[in-house]
Amino acid sequence: MNRRPFKVWSCGCARGEEPYSFSILWEEFKQERKACQNESGPLPELELRATDMNSVYLAMAKAGAYEFRSLEMPTSSANLISN
Repeated sequence: MNRRPFKVWSCGCARGEEPYSFSILWEEFKQERKACQNESGPLPELELRATDMNSVYLAMAKAGAYEFRSLEMPTSSANLISN
């Protein structure tokens, strides 16, 4: 089955922490769903677009390099869904 991608637009993404976090959670959720052998099939691929007006922030987001203090342990997608 050829599914259309799940499209997300993060406008005003600043340095990109949220789009990266969303991407990580999406991949975790896909793996958990695959492990459960869900009858509705696999999730579609994620098509994530992130934009911001500040070109300095966009360059930082593209690099994907963050200061240690901006990193936190992400909550797994299973915890988000079950709550």
